[in-house]
Amino acid sequence: VVKYLEGLIQHGNDDDAMYVLGQLYMGAGMPEGMDLLERAAKLGNSKAMVWVGNFYADRNFPGFNLEQAHKWFLKSAEAGSVIGMFNVATQYYAGGGIPKNREKAYYWIRKAAKNGSPFAKDKMKEWGIQ
Repeated sequence: VVKYLEGLIQHGNDDDAMYVLGQLYMGAGMPEGMDLLERAAKLGNSKAMVWVGNFYADRNFPGFNLEQAHKWFLKSAEAGSVIGMFNVATQYYAGGGIPKNREKAYYWIRKAAKNGSPFAKDKMKEWGIQ
């Protein structure tokens, strides 16, 4: 599988192959996985955008940076990722690495709920909004 994915990447900008191989490499503790995930994210892969954001938001990640996490969560949300919408909403709500902005938090959490996220629906109840 790895050789196949590497071949796809070598023969073009296959963002899905970069995303999958990046996950495999990161799971094996190989730092080049982050490079592949960032390449896939830069090519517009919203799943990769969420993963990159998650790594930047992880305090155990050497590149921990909540502003970078927000950048990637917002890009993924704007690209239609429900997980990205949820993550950017909670980041706006709590102010993690960015100024708190309840209006933007409510906008994104409603959008995530409207797009089918049960977690967003639960969070709306928790935050007392409709």
